[in-house]
Amino acid sequence: MFGVIRRLVLLALVSSASIVFWETSDLRSRLLPPPPQRVESAPQATAKPTTAEEQGPADSVIPGSPGQRFLIWALFVLLLPIVTAAVALRVFREQSNTANLILLFGYTALDVLAAYLVGGTRVRGLVSGIGYLIALLAVFAYNAWICSYLARLSEE
Repeated sequence: MFGVIRRLVLLALVSSASIVFWETSDLRSRLLPPPPQRVESAPQATAKPTTAEEQGPADSVIPGSPGQRFLIWALFVLLLPIVTAAVALRVFREQSNTANLILLFGYTALDVLAAYLVGGTRVRGLVSGIGYLIALLAVFAYNAWICSYLARLSEE
């Protein structure tokens, strides 16, 4: 059971990483044709073109390349339950399903909040939205797995 969950989490993380790279890199602009331009009579001032790696999303809290931002988010997701294991063990000793559910949803909500802050606070399209949903499912599965592992530790 846990082997299947681990494989699903890994698959979801890899696919969401590839979607994040696709949405934020200039690979998208190289592979897709440019959008049609409207012809205007007044000349427009052109700014110096920058790549996504140099600038990042305008609404992102963390500067850097998409790979660096994804790595920061993944480390946050992986380490949050481990760093707060003492709190989780205290919650599990209460043996309350409500408290356990609040803990699980709290971990997931913090991970989703971190994804929005690191990746930018708006979803930029269908592919990006699907990436966020896949990442949400992966994070939820990982948090459920780590919480069940910590619950088994609290029983011993």
